[in-house]
Amino acid sequence: MPKSARHAVLVLATGLLTGPISACGDKGTVDTASECSLPVASAGADSAGTLGATVTLDASASTICSVYATNGSATYTWKLDRVPAGSRLDDSAFSVNGTADAAVTTFTPDVEGDYVASITITDPSGTSGADVVVITMESGNLPPIADCGGDHTAQVDDRVELDGSASSDPELQPLTWQWSLATAPDCSSLGSSDLYDSDQTTSSIVPDCEGIFVVSLVVSDGERWSEPAYCTVDVANGNRIPEAVAGPSEELPYCAPNPITLNAWGSFDLDGDELSYLWTVASVPGDSSVSDADFDDATRPDASIAWDVPGSYTFELQVYDGQAWSSPDVVTYTFAGSETNTAPIANAGSDAHVDAIGDCTSSSYVWTCGDCPEASAFLDGSSTYDPDGDMLTYFWSEATGTATFSNNASAVTDIIFAPQPSEFGVSNELQVEATLTARDCLDQDSDSVNVTYTCTGQYLGD
Repeated sequence: MPKSARHAVLVLATGLLTGPISACGDKGTVDTASECSLPVASAGADSAGTLGATVTLDASASTICSVYATNGSATYTWKLDRVPAGSRLDDSAFSVNGTADAAVTTFTPDVEGDYVASITITDPSGTSGADVVVITMESGNLPPIADCGGDHTAQVDDRVELDGSASSDPELQPLTWQWSLATAPDCSSLGSSDLYDSDQTTSSIVPDCEGIFVVSLVVSDGERWSEPAYCTVDVANGNRIPEAVAGPSEELPYCAPNPITLNAWGSFDLDGDELSYLWTVASVPGDSSVSDADFDDATRPDASIAWDVPGSYTFELQVYDGQAWSSPDVVTYTFAGSETNTAPIANAGSDAHVDAIGDCTSSSYVWTCGDCPEASAFLDGSSTYDPDGDMLTYFWSEATGTATFSNNASAVTDIIFAPQPSEFGVSNELQVEATLTARDCLDQDSDSVNVTYTCTGQYLGD
């Protein structure tokens, strides 16, 4: 049943759920009935369950003014708006299993299909609109789930072990297994009868030629069969050449990281052999001095290398599986010139204010005041950004030396004022200008905010 905001909750249990009723509005509770608005019913989220279990419906997330929620004047009305064909249930189903006039109620479905229930809430302010929930009940015996254990690589005449032990049944019934050969290469003479122990948890196959074999597994709980699970066996006749993947080429800004890290992790071997890697420098800009000697470790898949001038750098990758080297693959990184760099845009946030109080005492009509204590304000420069997406460094400063920063190298920081002398009944202001400077690798920008520290002498008592 489509609905813009349909809610439901399904709990398979013998007991009831309890929960708080939300007070109307999001800013706090309502203390007087004159402020109350109509309640808003919420039946929870749509769900599914197994036939024979008790369904619990929970409207405790509904919104009701606290004055009515606490004095018990809110009432609930659950209804069964629709039941599947063949069901004999009606609204009385709630009175049999639970109660139709409580926030939480239960009923027990009697046939498979969709049950649509609704909830309305009435309190002295009026009656809510109805909210509906759809509960889909399935057969008491759900089908088991087959799991054939994942794909395999092998050589011709190797025995491949197939493992279906991860198969399962929702009702935890014991399973029986049936393995089959779904497809085989044209060169193969194998069929399902060539699978060893095809009715056991684990089976095996010995491929007779190169190609892709697809094995299927179905399991039964004694009443229902699972959908088939398929696993491939990729068979080679001798070693297959690995494949190098040097990653995608990129165009990078002038302030791109230096050194850069290459990425060969996409390289693979169809036989599953462990790979070795080798990077070389294929080409660099004419005025660059970068060479193979500049790799931190050319045998790592994530080798790093520094660039020295703008332009295009091409790197070549080969991988080795212990028997054969792959064909080379190349990747090119193009670094823009300094003239393309855009300066960052600093944003120091909003002005800030700090209030501090000095404790004053009186003797013979003479006031003596202690210092206002150390105080701080939060400065937020996190809206600073770089149009090129460059990494930035930050520096906070203030010219007077009156204040310090908890971390002047972070976009966000506390500005800290040392204790200041106070005078009774006088508010002395100290104002400083806090400046945030943001810098990429080439350019910088600054922005400032005013921070006011007010020190007032007051009598705070004993």
